Amino acid sequence: MRCRRRCWTWHGSSAGTGLERARSVLDSGRALAKFLAICEAQGGFREPARAPFTADVPASASGRITEIDNRRLAKLAKLAGAPTSPTAGLETSLRVGDAVERGLPLTLHAESPGELAYALENRRHLATLRPWRGSMTRVPCLSRPMQHWPAP
Repeated sequence: MRCRRRCWTWHGSSAGTGLERARSVLDSGRALAKFLAICEAQGGFREPARAPFTADVPASASGRITEIDNRRLAKLAKLAGAPTSPTAGLETSLRVGDAVERGLPLTLHAESPGELAYALENRRHLATLRPWRGSMTRVPCLSRPMQHWPAP
């Protein structure tokens, strides 16, 4: 019996070589060149504008990031005015597996003091980054909201 599904390969690639091809495209600079060409076609690459109002929300505990809930991060950005306000949102450089030191900030950006205050007032309802103190051999899911981003 014949399979009706077509299998597509990219320029003669065989199954199981996707990671190698991706690394090759990234390491060679072809991905960056294509990205910049797309930016140019859309009006040019430029740094985003900075919001006039920002507030750092410091971590209250040290630990390691075990998960990041992007939906909750998006809700927090919306509380600060995104996407209607083009400079509103949040800023962090943390990734899953990163160590978090007490006091390391998550920065909120807003275009008005009212939007910033609203986001700060309501952020405690959103557990966005969940740290865990211990080795990374297990990854628990902490359920206590805002365990490491509490109100100041």
